[in-house]
Formats: sequence, C-alpha cells, structure tokens
Amino acid sequence: MNNQERRARAAAEAIRAALNEGITFTQHDDFATPIATAALAAADTVDELRQSGHVLELSKAGWTIQHPAACRPNLLDCVVNRRIQEIPHAQFGPRQFAEGRYIAEVTDGILRIAPLPVSPDCRAGNHHKCDFRARDLINDIVRDCACTCHDPAGAVAA
Repeated sequence: MNNQERRARAAAEAIRAALNEGITFTQHDDFATPIATAALAAADTVDELRQSGHVLELSKAGWTIQHPAACRPNLLDCVVNRRIQEIPHAQFGPRQFAEGRYIAEVTDGILRIAPLPVSPDCRAGNHHKCDFRARDLINDIVRDCACTCHDPAGAVAA
C-alpha cells in the first residue's frame, strides 16, 4: 500500500466513525467541516511525508536528537542514535555541518542526514517576517519551518 492509499484509507475510516457517531446539527450548522477535519487529521497521522522521524539538532555545543514515538520504548536500541554516536567528532563538527536541524535516518545500513527546511526569511535572518512555512525540496511538500527561532528555548532576537 502506498502513501496515498494509506492516507485515503485513514480518512475514510475517520469519516465512517464520524458518521456512525451520528451528526446532530441545526439548519445553520456546517456538518462537513468537522468530518473533513477528522478525515484530514487521520490522514496526516499515517502520512509518511508528515512524520518527522529522527530530528538531529547541531550546535557549537554538540548535538541532540529527537526520536519519533516508535523509538521511545527502547531508546537505547535506536540504530540512528548509535550510528551518530559512532561518528568521530572531527568528522561531525561545525566545519562539516552548519548549525541547525536535520532529518536523520538509516536506510539499507547507511546513515543519511539531510537538512530540515527553513523558510527564506529565517535563512536571511529576518525571523520576525517568517510565516512558519518552508518548502521541503527533497519531498516537494510544505512543512513547518525548522528554524530554532520558533522554539521558546532557542528563540533569537528578531
């Protein structure tokens, strides 16, 4: 089953569930919006292009990793984390990678690290102009801007 089929199946199941619960509305209520919202939310949960996977954040101080929910029961066994730990510091420092956030995955035994998208405004240092959206050129979709300025802990002066 491909990604589009997974999204359609999840959306259809959400619509069926909403219809089975029964819809009560007055003459002026819009019954389609709650059903569409449930369908889109269900589709997004199975959309492989919307799942962030392992997010690697690099800074001058080192690196941290955010694991997807699937890793959380056994973080010590995470193959992505182990592969990153195996990289010598000299090969994984600020000279090789710019500070920022990256998607990290192991595919066919190969560790792949790719930058998460940042909006053009954040890239130019105009954080106050950012609309929180950035184009992911690898997957050709729009994602949330991954600039650390959007995190309360990592906020920068705009």
